[in-house]
Amino acid sequence: AIISASSRCTTPSSARRYMGVVQAALNYAHRRQEITSVPRLMPIEGDEGDGARPFTPEELGRILAAAQTPHQRIYVLLAITTGPRPSAPLQLTWDRVKMATVDYNVPKRRRTKKRRAIAPLSPTVARFLEANRSVGPVVARRLKRKAPGGSPVNKPIRTYLSMVRGLMRRAGIEGSAYGMRKGLATY
Repeated sequence: AIISASSRCTTPSSARRYMGVVQAALNYAHRRQEITSVPRLMPIEGDEGDGARPFTPEELGRILAAAQTPHQRIYVLLAITTGPRPSAPLQLTWDRVKMATVDYNVPKRRRTKKRRAIAPLSPTVARFLEANRSVGPVVARRLKRKAPGGSPVNKPIRTYLSMVRGLMRRAGIEGSAYGMRKGLATY
């Protein structure tokens, strides 16, 4: 018997994932002797590329040099030294930056299989973050106006896309935010 992916799958990667689940279930049933043999599954050809290109250390340095504002510098430093998913630094608050570590786990957020790490900070990055410590989100625009108590007003950044596009354009690099994560993992 031959089993193929359902027509409900919209992308080859979804079809491959679903067929992987079916394969695991069939193997489990065979090990328990519920079926006599495991049917052959049809391979699913994908048209997807290799994903984001990892940036070289030189390119990571150019991206850091292109960061002009404090929130850009903090975002890039966290991205290239701790390797989080691109949106994780935007959800980081100062209460989770402690003793040269950052905890990307958002309290009361559902934990998924794409776990978020508690990452160590280099001494240089830890000192930089401590010098720029404030209240609220770590990556936030510091507005010039003051709150009624006299402290600066911080505006959270909702998405990293436009910020990263601007950084890449200024650095003269083609790529995406995920390239910083892959560059750290590679080099």
